[in-house]
Amino acid sequence: MAYEEWGPLAGLVGTWESDWSGLDVAFHNDKKGKDRRDALSREDDLQALGPVANGDQNLYGLDYRTAAYKKGEDNPFHTEVGYWMWTRCTTR
Repeated sequence: MAYEEWGPLAGLVGTWESDWSGLDVAFHNDKKGKDRRDALSREDDLQALGPVANGDQNLYGLDYRTAAYKKGEDNPFHTEVGYWMWTRCTTR
């Protein structure tokens, strides 16, 4: 499917995974409150939505779901859902 109407969001449609090492600044009982560096992974699922009528505008967007994990753990420490919207600006 072509996503021309999604403008700069078009290239983001799909599922993305990444691994990185990050500094965890949350309190840790096992480390007596010290920060620690953890290996992390993240999955982002971005699905196209639209067009959505908004008066004389047609909006196009991405519905996204994000989950971030510490390596070796099954439950995410952060999740997020939301959407990003796009419309082409035209002059009349």
